Amino acid sequence: AQSAAVRLAALLRQASSGASRRPCELFFAGEAAASPSGVNAVKGSPPAMATAISTAMLANTGFDKRALLHGRNAKPLPEEVDVVVIGAGLLGLMAAARLKKNGHKVAVLEQRSIVGGIWSMYANSTSQVNSSEGGYNIKDLLPEGSPRKAADNRDHSTAAEILKDIAALGDSLADVIYTRVSVAKVLGTNGDYTTVVSDLNAGDEGAAAVVRSTGVVLAINDRVGLPRPLRVPGMNRFSGVMADGTSDALSGVSWQG
Repeated sequence: AQSAAVRLAALLRQASSGASRRPCELFFAGEAAASPSGVNAVKGSPPAMATAISTAMLANTGFDKRALLHGRNAKPLPEEVDVVVIGAGLLGLMAAARLKKNGHKVAVLEQRSIVGGIWSMYANSTSQVNSSEGGYNIKDLLPEGSPRKAADNRDHSTAAEILKDIAALGDSLADVIYTRVSVAKVLGTNGDYTTVVSDLNAGDEGAAAVVRSTGVVLAINDRVGLPRPLRVPGMNRFSGVMADGTSDALSGVSWQG
C-alpha cells in the first residue's frame, strides 16, 4: 500500500505542478509506522483521522484582519488633489495605485479604520475566488520589494491569500489613505468636484471638511453594505445553532453528524 501511495503521490504532484491550481494535499491513512515522504500521516479512529485531515487543510487559511488596520494618516486631509477615491476596498486601492503610478495626486477616503472593503467584512477563512480573473490578481500593482509580489496565488485562491495581497497594497498606499473619513456628498461636474466629508478622527461628532478635485472615483458597494444582524420569526425558540454565516461566524460549529 505504501509503494502504491508513493507512486500516486508522484503522479498527483506532477499533474499539480503543471496547472494553475492549488497544490494537492496527500494523506496516508492507517496504522503504518511511517508515511511516504511528503505525505501527511493520519492514524487512529475514523473521527480522529477526519479531524486531523480537516486541521491540516485549514492550516494556511487563517488571516489576522488586524493587518488591514490603518491608523490616522500623519498628514492632514488635503484641500485639493487630482482625484478623490471614495472607498478603500479592492477596487478603490487598485484605482488609487494606477492613478498614483501615472503621476496623479490621489486621496483615498475610507469611513472605516481598515482597508479591504467587503472582503474584510464578508469573506470567511475558507472562501475561495477565481484569482485567474484579472480583477482579483493585483500582483502587478504591488511594489517590487513586497514579499507578496513574489508569493504565488494559485487559481481559486483562498480569502487569506487575497487579503494578504490587499493588506500589502494598502501598506504601499498608506501615505494617501485617510481612514475614518465619511463622505457626505460629492458636488460639481465636468472636472470640477467638491467632496464634502466628516473627519471622524477629530472626535465622535466629526469635523466637516471639503476636498476639491478634477476627478472622483466611487469605489463603494451600497448594494451589499454593512453586515446586517440575522433576525427571523421564532429564532428565540429555536434550540439549535442559528447564524448568518458572514465571515467566520460558523467557524466553531461542528458539522459532524
